[in-house]
Parts: sequence; C-alpha cells; structure tokens
Amino acid sequence: MLQEPTHSPLDRPATVRSDNAPSVDLDELVASILARPGPLRLVSFARGDAAHYQRYDWPSETLAEWHTIEPAPIVIIEGVSAGRSEWIAHLSFLIWIETPREERLRRGVDRDGIAARDDWESWMAAEDAHYERDPTRQRADVVIDGTHPLDDRRDRHA
Repeated sequence: MLQEPTHSPLDRPATVRSDNAPSVDLDELVASILARPGPLRLVSFARGDAAHYQRYDWPSETLAEWHTIEPAPIVIIEGVSAGRSEWIAHLSFLIWIETPREERLRRGVDRDGIAARDDWESWMAAEDAHYERDPTRQRADVVIDGTHPLDDRRDRHA
C-alpha cells in the first residue's frame, strides 16, 4: 500500500532511469565504519566521485574485500539508518518501508537462523532508540507497506 507523501520529488519529471543503479547496503558499510572508525562521506556521490568501502563480513566478524561504487545518476543507499538526519542534505529521495516489528523479527530469524534471534532483538531495540531520536519516517517522500513480499507487489502491478 502506497501512502501519500508529505512532500515529493515525484512532482518533477523523471530524468534518469534506475535500471542497474548501484546500491550500498548499510549492513556492510556501517559495520565497516564501526570496525575502522571514521566519518561516512556521502559527498563523494554528490561530487560525482567513486566511493570506496571495505565490506564487513558478519559471520566471521571481520573486514572483507573492498568495494567501489562508481558515480551514477542514481545510487541506492539501503538500510535502517539510510535516511538519518545528518545525511538528508545529500539524499534526493527517501523511501520508508513500514513493516511490523514481529514480521521484521520473523524475516531476520528465517534468514539468519534462530541463533541470531538475540542479535536481532538487540538490533531492533537500537533501531527503536535511533528512530526515537531521529524520526526518519516523517521525512520520507514515500511510505510503502512492507508486509507483503516483493514478488506479491510485482504481480499486482504487472
């Protein structure tokens, strides 16, 4: 279900396609920054420069291979804190996916195994605290119902 945005760049005509847009998964990136503290600079994308980061490998809890995100008209930054207030000046469009806590926990445990349940509950408590301080949803251009699998949404819109 698509909800009415509070403000929307959709009022402007689209000038680029999102096909094959590079994406950054903050689960890999933020963990890399935590392992090697330093500021996250989204301005590389804004300047049209490539951005580099070392992927964090969750199973081994170590830094893994380096990744380069080449400049592109659209770069997708995906993750819990992707819409944080200190980044908003560098973001063109913010999508919030609204999914009930129980469903997010179920999906996480399905993906990562029951042994990760305590981690998931800890991460979700941290997410709650983050959103209490930084109400990202209120800044979203679009709010999407995340209770249905993506394949279900595609089928309805085909």
